[in-house]
Order: sequence, then structure tokens, then C-alpha cells
Amino acid sequence: MQQNLDITQSYDAEHQTVRVIGIGDGQPGDIIPMYQDAKQLAIKHSTKSILLDLSEFTISYSIENVVRITKELAQLMEGYKIARLVNYSEFRHDLIEQVSEELPFSLKNFLNVDEALEWLKKE
Repeated sequence: MQQNLDITQSYDAEHQTVRVIGIGDGQPGDIIPMYQDAKQLAIKHSTKSILLDLSEFTISYSIENVVRITKELAQLMEGYKIARLVNYSEFRHDLIEQVSEELPFSLKNFLNVDEALEWLKKE
């Protein structure tokens, strides 16, 4: 697979949150591994909070794949809280948030990092 996506991950000790930055052209095969890696880092640091910065991320796959992949995340991310910084010009981000409402993890889109971090702190 051609690598058109740059993903960096770190742990933010101040906010007890795993931070993931995805920049570029996301393909279906990129998504589950990105979440798996974030979960592994979260386990290492004993947190359930993940902040994904996808503001420079393009979803380059069909609506059907968006729904399928989001549902596949159900078992992997059960019990986790995922805040996503997004660019609302990409309508598929709204779809991901809507589909996740029926799944066993919390996921919410944000435009502002402070709002996202505040939401992650809430029980």
C-alpha cells in the first residue's frame, strides 16, 4: 500500500490522553491500525482517553467503507473515549460520529482542542 498518510502518536501526561495526529490521505487499510496503535499506547499509560487530530486528514474512501470501518471499531475500542479534531468540510466525519452513537465507545467531533480535552475529562 502506498503511504500517503503520516501518523504520529504520543502520550500527553498533563491531560492523561493519547494524542494521535493524522495528516494526509486516509485509506480504509489505514484506519484500524491507527486505532490499534492508539489503544496500545493508551493501555501502556493506563488511560481510556484518545485525542485524534484529523484536521488535515482526508477520508479517501466510500460512505459504505466509512460505516463498515466505524462498526469494526466497536469491539476494538469498547470502553474508550475518543475526541476527534476534524475539518467539517469533510462530511464523512459527521457520519462517523452518527454511526458511533450506537456503539460501545464514546466518540465526538470537535473543531477546538480545548473543548475536546474538556470533554475527555468528563466522566
